[in-house]
Amino acid sequence: MPESQSHLVLPRSSLAAAKAMRAETLVEKLELQEAQEWERKELQRIRQAANPTVTQNTRVDQAMSMMAHLREKKKAIYVELEMRHRLKAEQASYMRAALELREANLTAADRKVRAEETRRGQILFSRVCPELHPEWRQHAQEQFLAKKL
Repeated sequence: MPESQSHLVLPRSSLAAAKAMRAETLVEKLELQEAQEWERKELQRIRQAANPTVTQNTRVDQAMSMMAHLREKKKAIYVELEMRHRLKAEQASYMRAALELREANLTAADRKVRAEETRRGQILFSRVCPELHPEWRQHAQEQFLAKKL
């Protein structure tokens, strides 16, 4: 056997088995390369999705979407404000009606007691602010006349 040939000499059946093994390893190697290529493309797709290419149309679409969203929120806020305004108006109307009913149901004795309570309160508060006294004009005029004489 010449030395230039392969140092390993296999019988014919072993040679066929070696070729089959090389074919299997080649297939495995190709499958591995294909899986790596798929993973690389998948990672690239994920990165691209995370950082999409921004075009003029994309910006316009985003702006339109944001404007629509803000319009909806603004509309909801105005509806809320309108409901609060109506509720406040209804409460004020109810309070006026309840006060009117209470006034209508007062007897003469109740009115007299209330007037006396009001007068007593005015006199008490006139210590802080003299103009609150029910007869402050009369008192002021008397003081003015007393100074003139």
